[in-house]
Amino acid sequence: MRYIADIVNADKMSGRSRKYKIIFSPQKFYACEMVLEEEGVFGDVTCDEWSFYLLPLDEDIISMELPEFFRDYFLEGDHRWINSVARALQLLNSLYGPFGKAYGIGRCAKMSYELWRDLEEESEGDSQGRKPEIGNVFLMDRDPDYVTALCSQMVYEGLVDDTFRIKCGSVDFGPDVTSSDKSIKVLLNAQDKVFSQIRNEHFSSVFGFLSQKSRNLQAQYDRRRGMDIKQMKNFVSQELKGLKQEHRLLSLHIGACESIMKKKTKQDFQEMIKAEHSLLEGFDIRESTSFIEEHIDRQVSPIESLRLMCLLSITENGLIPKDYRSLKTQYLQSYGPEHLLTFHNLKRIGLLTEQSAGETLTAVESKVSKLVTDRAAGKITDAFNSLARRSNFRAISKKLGLIPRVDGEYDLKMPRDMAYVFSGAYVPLSCKIIEQVLERRGWLGLEEVVRLLNGNEFSISDSAVEDNPAWESQRVILAVFLGGCTFSEIAALRFLGKERGKSCRGWMGTAACRGASLLDMMVLEEQSLKERLLKSIAMCRKELDTLCRELQLDPFEAEEQSTILQMEKDLRARVEVMLKQKRDRKQELKTLQERDQDLCDILCTTPFCIDSNAVPSLEDLDRYRRHLAALTTEKEQRREQFVNSKRQIILLMEELDHTPDTSFEQDVVCEDEEAFCLSEENIAALQNLLQQLEARRALNEAVCTELRSRIIALWERLQVPVEERESSAVHMTGSRAKTRKALQLEVDRLEELKLQNMKSVVQAIRAELADYWDKCFYSQEQREGFSPYYDEDYTETLLELHDAEVGKMKSYYETHKDLFEGVQKWEENWKQFLELERKATDPSRYTNRGGNLLKEEKQRAKLQKMLSKLQEELESRVQAWEQEQEGAFLVKGQQFMEYVREQWQLYRLEKEKEKQERHLKKSRQIEAEMMYGSTPRTPVKRRVLGPHTPGKVRKLNGTSISSATPNSTVRSAFGGTIYHSPTSRLPPSGGKFGQARTPNCAAAKPRRPGHREQNKENVSQLNGTTLSGGCTPTAPAQRNHSVSSVASTYSEFARELSKASRSDSSSRVLNSTTTTAFC
Repeated sequence: MRYIADIVNADKMSGRSRKYKIIFSPQKFYACEMVLEEEGVFGDVTCDEWSFYLLPLDEDIISMELPEFFRDYFLEGDHRWINSVARALQLLNSLYGPFGKAYGIGRCAKMSYELWRDLEEESEGDSQGRKPEIGNVFLMDRDPDYVTALCSQMVYEGLVDDTFRIKCGSVDFGPDVTSSDKSIKVLLNAQDKVFSQIRNEHFSSVFGFLSQKSRNLQAQYDRRRGMDIKQMKNFVSQELKGLKQEHRLLSLHIGACESIMKKKTKQDFQEMIKAEHSLLEGFDIRESTSFIEEHIDRQVSPIESLRLMCLLSITENGLIPKDYRSLKTQYLQSYGPEHLLTFHNLKRIGLLTEQSAGETLTAVESKVSKLVTDRAAGKITDAFNSLARRSNFRAISKKLGLIPRVDGEYDLKMPRDMAYVFSGAYVPLSCKIIEQVLERRGWLGLEEVVRLLNGNEFSISDSAVEDNPAWESQRVILAVFLGGCTFSEIAALRFLGKERGKSCRGWMGTAACRGASLLDMMVLEEQSLKERLLKSIAMCRKELDTLCRELQLDPFEAEEQSTILQMEKDLRARVEVMLKQKRDRKQELKTLQERDQDLCDILCTTPFCIDSNAVPSLEDLDRYRRHLAALTTEKEQRREQFVNSKRQIILLMEELDHTPDTSFEQDVVCEDEEAFCLSEENIAALQNLLQQLEARRALNEAVCTELRSRIIALWERLQVPVEERESSAVHMTGSRAKTRKALQLEVDRLEELKLQNMKSVVQAIRAELADYWDKCFYSQEQREGFSPYYDEDYTETLLELHDAEVGKMKSYYETHKDLFEGVQKWEENWKQFLELERKATDPSRYTNRGGNLLKEEKQRAKLQKMLSKLQEELESRVQAWEQEQEGAFLVKGQQFMEYVREQWQLYRLEKEKEKQERHLKKSRQIEAEMMYGSTPRTPVKRRVLGPHTPGKVRKLNGTSISSATPNSTVRSAFGGTIYHSPTSRLPPSGGKFGQARTPNCAAAKPRRPGHREQNKENVSQLNGTTLSGGCTPTAPAQRNHSVSSVASTYSEFARELSKASRSDSSSRVLNSTTTTAFC
């Protein structure tokens, strides 16, 4: 393309006006158009495409004639020809109907088939409904079967190709064949009756056939001697021309066979065939390696030497490192170091590789070689090699039987399998796979073979073709070889078709190939690559100088000691790096300028100053980036400020029912936020607008709050029903304009209603005023100080006075709210304390066994502490208030602390009064019992007033021992009754007379109400009564209960008391009978 571009540019510079047309075949590539566009001539030329995909070479051979397919795909990895293969398959599908089954193996085959299926789906399906003429399609890559291409061909057509080079189905026979000074081009196809009969025959059978053919022709010529005139005329007109043509072709093929015999029957060729067979069978590998080394040293043929090395590598799955290095060194020494690239290319496509797994065995080999002879060391090396890594070829050959096992000599004239194409030594792998797939109708049973061939197999069936009984008889097979097909494979497949009795025809390949042609590509690739490398080096140097100047870098200096390949690689890599830097800088500059322009449009600033045409330096780009980063930060800050302000402005406008009237306000509330210019002036104006709206909203909120307060006050004063209030509840929140208007209307309505209901309003205000008086603890005198409160003349003036007084009291309460709440809290705690004291004197409190007594005691203690703490806190706060107000803080008309002391004094007086009443009542009861006796009480084993707790009472044989009183003694004379000493005890409260003592568990059980008076005799209450000698008790009276038994009458009690007195010589005070029960 560049060559064409140079021609066009030269014509343009010279002023010539021409029309240019480029025809691409078989397809046009986009890369070519890109080159023309880069050179600036794409508009001056017209491009067209000639879709030439298939070339029929014979009745059963179709070729794409793409000899570069193998090199481009398998060596360079270029997939451009896959599209051509897919389109060729599409063409066949449209001409001969849908394919019945498609089989394939290889990555290229799979890609080609998938692309073909995609093309079929995109097309309209022209082949639908046509009778299929092709039953099975096989797509085969060349790389699974390199062995077939590397073996020497032995069929006649293959030998003609090796010797004379068949091109597009024709061959040029030189003077050594024609026996003249001219060369003759001959088409080799089925129309050549001589060639069609010997093309697939082994070369050893060709001479016999040609001799017989010559004798037959001579016999046909001899028939003319006994003919009459009429027969001679018919002979001349009908047979003579054909006989002459057949004779001419026969002579050409005889001459070709003689030329082949001169080259192929030499000793070197025979030894080469023997070495090939040894490599295929895996025998005498060391001798074969030695033969290759000798072949290299003698410089017989560089291509043949490479072919044998590749065959050795493939059959042995790579050369051991020792042999690889040795053969490579010898080859380079014999044919020149320029073949290094050839070895590299052969290694890339897998034709000549080095074993990696056997590297550890070379050290053993080196040690063993010192102990044995060279011949023995070679055999040991072969043994180590076979142990190190088994060849895939060997495994595949064993699985498929590629190496025939025959007893005696192989019959080449009457072959029985496809191995005859290689003198019975090897069956082509690709042909064997086709045979096995056809027999098995798929890949079933060939899984191990497929795995050894690196997979990528596929099998697709067309259900429409397969299910149609009318099409089951189709037996045409199409074999597609991607990367080239040898004539040996074609001959073997023809033999397969003949043996199976099928129309096994239809061989399609990208091109005819052979081992020499594959290796020729490698060598030619090396020569062309050298030329390209030198040209590329010159262009890279020139381009590097220009790029260094543009990028402001130091000149690049390549290593002169490196090889041409390495130098070109380094220069090209450097050019690519610098071109990438240039593109990146230009692209980054363009991107930065676009960003800069956008930011300047938004922020209303001036763009950054930089030259757009020159390549910017790294420092310029860095400054530019920092500048844009600052602008971006400023933009984000302004954007965030704008978004927040806009959101607030929209809410405020909605709340104020404000419609944007200026253009600026309309721009602010516009939905497209990106359209707003974020200049400093606009941001300042935005803040000003926001402040104005907030001021208006604050004013509205204050007015609405005031209106709501007035409404609520008027509702309370007018005693507006709840239903009527709920109708206006919707306006009790918010501060919109309509809300403000509705509130104002409600206030006006209520004011008018207030004037109509003056009396009820004043009474409502008085109730509110009384509530504030209560909260402020106003005394009656203070309340009477506001005389209008008692006025019955309900006028508007009276209402105003009451409003003023309510406002005054409200302000007073709000000012000292904390102090009043503290006083109120003290009042509540004081009432709760008095309530607990009241409960303490209630006899029924002992009937509750749920733990309330303990709770009351804890609550009483807590209240006492809280009252004391509140009293101290309020005292300090009241003093601070009095100092600040310069007046006394009054509660119910008196100072607070005096009020507190008065409450405590009243409490103590009440307690003293209760104590005196109890003492008087007890004294009277004792006197009555001493005078009239106590009421008898029948003893029982268990009290019925409360539930019995078995775990809390200990019985000791009718005697109960009290753990509550340390002075208790056991007296058997009283029937097991326990008596307590009348020693005086102070109450727990500190000795206050008459204060209730906390009873123990047994005393907590109350008496049954129905037997209170009947059991007076059973309980001795003698505290405070002198029995013998007289003793005034100081402790409060206690109930005494007998645990085991109680005296039935007072006389019995007196008799027992007399007996005890006589037994005791000294005068004592009788212990009171106290019954103590353990809970």
